[in-house]
Amino acid sequence: MTSGRLLLPAALDHLDAGVAAFAAALHEDLRRPVPGCPGWDLAALAGHLGGVHRWARSAVVQARPGVLSEAGPDDSRDIAAWFAEGAAALAATLRATEPATGCWTFGPPPRTVAFWQRRMPHETTLHAWDAHAALGEDLPLDRDLALDGVDEVVTMFVPRQVRLGRLVPPPRALELRATDAPQGVGPWKLFAGEGEGETGGGGDVRAPDAVVAAPAATLLLLLWRRIPLDTDGVAVAGDAAAAHALFDAPLTP
Repeated sequence: MTSGRLLLPAALDHLDAGVAAFAAALHEDLRRPVPGCPGWDLAALAGHLGGVHRWARSAVVQARPGVLSEAGPDDSRDIAAWFAEGAAALAATLRATEPATGCWTFGPPPRTVAFWQRRMPHETTLHAWDAHAALGEDLPLDRDLALDGVDEVVTMFVPRQVRLGRLVPPPRALELRATDAPQGVGPWKLFAGEGEGETGGGGDVRAPDAVVAAPAATLLLLLWRRIPLDTDGVAVAGDAAAAHALFDAPLTP
């Protein structure tokens, strides 16, 4: 099994596309609520993403964790320009820095700039999807980016959630299959039995209790709790209750 991980410069091209899509939504009413981020409107979402961009850039430039501030400009008329400034600075820094350069990250070793070059396209694109959903629009997600996003959740976020005590692994095994994946990419296995670890890979022999199959973009939105398991295009085989229990769990922050 291979992960489908994106290589440079493709990953940063997706960052640019996500920034452009998010910026387009900021020309609308910023008081619109964001369904994927309960309690936030578009202005708050812009403050979050703009703050994350600045925080990630600081981690690269200063090689240590900084303070994450999600407070954008008080005047909503300034938010679009403020967001664009931070996004441009982040993109320029990530393009100019070698992936193997050491820096602070919240991921597992090795802690290098490659982490942020992968993470920031996903963060930005998911929130661009959120912003357009707030406008009643469907933002298509690139298949290759979504495949890498699924892999990121399974191999990085789920183990981190367990390590931080946010997720108690359910006693079931789940397999994720992207129906539009090229040969050799996927499936992904989440094994949660005690002593088996948080995730499964090529060496796991336990048969899954349930298999969830859907296009990569749909799997990604499921993992980030943006859509329900009964969404059109999602097929569940095996123990449906186990699948529902896993997707109800905090697999992501």
